[in-house]
Amino acid sequence: MTKEEFEQLRKDINELRTELLMVVGIMRDLSDSLQKSLGCMNNYSEESMTAKNEEFFKQNVEDFLISLGIPRHKKGFTYLKTAVEIGRKEGITRGRFYSKVSQETGASFTSLESCIRMVHKDAAEKNTETFISVFGKNYTMMSTTQFIATIVDFLKSQ
Repeated sequence: MTKEEFEQLRKDINELRTELLMVVGIMRDLSDSLQKSLGCMNNYSEESMTAKNEEFFKQNVEDFLISLGIPRHKKGFTYLKTAVEIGRKEGITRGRFYSKVSQETGASFTSLESCIRMVHKDAAEKNTETFISVFGKNYTMMSTTQFIATIVDFLKSQ
């Protein structure tokens, strides 16, 4: 390895480290918000707590999708958000999953998958480092269903 190649590699590693620290910071902020939300719910009934948790999860989904660089005004954002929420509640099985999301959003299966695929592709092109840190190096080869499932798993782990 030449000295120039080594320096470029070192520079790339530092850039990735910076991006990773940014993602870690976002995750810490989300974790702090979750702890605050849970701390404020001590006096609520179980039903009320479930409603609060659902509301918090919905906000968490929105914040996460925005941090990935998915614009809120795109249809794919709304469809993806709905898909993640349904995936969290009911799990993701291809046939039934998309029909439930279609019923919820009023979109056709084709439109639904196409819009989600479009926002996935656009955001991934703009925020490559973030996508690599969250989804791994093979994020470009993910199907729409895998993309949604990975987001659900990621948010459940937080």
